[in-house]
Amino acid sequence: PLSVGIGLICLSLAIFWLAVRATRQAQLRAVFTKEMPQSLVTTGPYAFVRHPFYTSYLTFWLGLAFASWSVIGAALFVSTFVIYWRAAGAEEAKFMTTEMAEAYREFAATRSRFFPPFL
Repeated sequence: PLSVGIGLICLSLAIFWLAVRATRQAQLRAVFTKEMPQSLVTTGPYAFVRHPFYTSYLTFWLGLAFASWSVIGAALFVSTFVIYWRAAGAEEAKFMTTEMAEAYREFAATRSRFFPPFL
């Protein structure tokens, strides 16, 4: 379990930095604010999932759960999954009220929220 956990934590870092690279020019908004999205990123890890930052965070927490092999680690993963699921839903609802709604609908139809379907 420890080596799997460390591998997942390393993977989470890679996903995070790829998402940073893909969003350098985008004007991303903080979650749970009233600010509306200004751009739709579809490159980098966004080619596989709709929310790669959350994917990286969840992969980290999953890695921690494996590395610690504890109920607390598992509980942290589950609780953060719920938080990120709600955050992603709120962000997606905002997109649906912008001029990018149709583009986002098409984008969302071809990608899962957090984990690529091939996993």
